[in-house]
Amino acid sequence: MPRRHRTTPGDWRSLIRRLDELVRAGSGADPFDEIHRLIAARILDEQRHGGTRLSAETLDPLLAEADDVWPGLSLGRSQLPIGVRAAATGLLTEFALLESGLEAVDSLFEGLSSRTSRGERGQFFTPRHVVQAAVQIADPRPGQRVLDPACGSGAFLLAAQRCCPGAEIRGQDFDPRAVRTARTLVAASGGDASWISCGDSLRSPPQPADLILTNPPFAGEIQDDSLLASFAVSGLFRRVERDVLFIEQCVRLLRPGGRLVAVLPHNKVGALAFTPLRRWLMQRVRLVGVVGLPRETFLPHTSQKTAILIGVKRSEPVEEIPSEPIRMVVCESVGKDSRGAPVFAAGADRHGPAWSALAHDLDEVVTAMDGVWA
Repeated sequence: MPRRHRTTPGDWRSLIRRLDELVRAGSGADPFDEIHRLIAARILDEQRHGGTRLSAETLDPLLAEADDVWPGLSLGRSQLPIGVRAAATGLLTEFALLESGLEAVDSLFEGLSSRTSRGERGQFFTPRHVVQAAVQIADPRPGQRVLDPACGSGAFLLAAQRCCPGAEIRGQDFDPRAVRTARTLVAASGGDASWISCGDSLRSPPQPADLILTNPPFAGEIQDDSLLASFAVSGLFRRVERDVLFIEQCVRLLRPGGRLVAVLPHNKVGALAFTPLRRWLMQRVRLVGVVGLPRETFLPHTSQKTAILIGVKRSEPVEEIPSEPIRMVVCESVGKDSRGAPVFAAGADRHGPAWSALAHDLDEVVTAMDGVWA
């Protein structure tokens, strides 16, 4: 007999596992759609009704209210049988989703997406403490347009908005479920769901920006000749991976003087085979810093080694790359072990935000990058 998952207060993974189990065992409905509706209804309940209204009977009225309050989410009515609704809503009322800001909700959606279709195209959620470090280094400023052309659940954008409420955030992603997640999180944070659009940024690019914060898909060879023909970097290689095209697209989307902070596979930063790409990039972007991340960063999903690339778009491309300083920093601990399990800081609240809960040295990395834009 399958073991029933139990939930633990503050353990968002256990909550998702149990909700997923309830939906799959008790209905033929799509687990992502239904759990997304449940989470959205609970968020609205906490925001507008003190967390006292959610139940099997009030689920659809709360979803209708959410569609009025948050245009663009198009949640619709629940397809769950009444018994499953009662069990799921009862379970959710044991958790205060907004108590720790949006990190708990973000964790819920990460767990939900990981249990459905994440990772199929080299897409992986960037650990939220890594996101926070990247945003602190990027230093978004009021009035600037901050863009993530492969935004996934919108983690970089939400962190940028928390860091600088006066920044204008925009995101795009080709995964409809990721877009729905990002729109829900943006709406729950007081923003406009329309800031997030659904589309392939390689084919239908968004508007230019002052700052690009992104972790483009790591993998996927592009075989569409018409798409390849529209990118200069495709002529540098016999086989072209998706992230190579995203690097060029990010450069295109940056305004002159705009800043780029991107999490990339380490081979794009250091492998001999990608020397032509780095030359192309440095002719157009003044690299000011690189942060090497440990191999454990994206475990348990992938052991791909990564780095954060930091640069400023030149006003015009140069033929000869000037001799310019590049600050190189290595993160030695990201708060995960060799299996991808979390490594907690001594005495930390294990259910608190990842930045304070995990044993990492990203705070030292941020300090080492202070003044990098000067």
